[in-house]
Amino acid sequence: MSQDIRERSKYDGLKTKIASNAVLKDLGMMNDAHLECTELAEVYRRMIAHKLLLKQVDLFKAVEVQPGDYLFKAQKAAEDGVFQTVSIVEGGATRKKLFAPETDTELIASINVLDPVYWPTGEQSALHGEKEIKEICCQF
Repeated sequence: MSQDIRERSKYDGLKTKIASNAVLKDLGMMNDAHLECTELAEVYRRMIAHKLLLKQVDLFKAVEVQPGDYLFKAQKAAEDGVFQTVSIVEGGATRKKLFAPETDTELIASINVLDPVYWPTGEQSALHGEKEIKEICCQF
């Protein structure tokens, strides 16, 4: 028996197994499972992003009360009237509070579009949250 006949026989057997309806159904089931896992991973990523955004909002609020290192240095320089070798002058644009109580509710509502609990189904889902995400980007 020549090598070509043995190889052809081996591949014919493999073809028969791969072409069976059981393998086809198994591949279909694996593809469905993969799709479900992909969708689940996307939901999980969005939930994590939502939680991280809410955490970041809390961090920005805390900085208003207890400044970070750079804001502390800037406040000290403003009080002293000198930053390194540059004289600081009074005036200029006043700093707007990043998170004023009246905007907190709007910001949280905008961030909620990332929470899968609030996602619509059907045709509305394609553009869900576009406006809110643009508003969040403009605020920061």
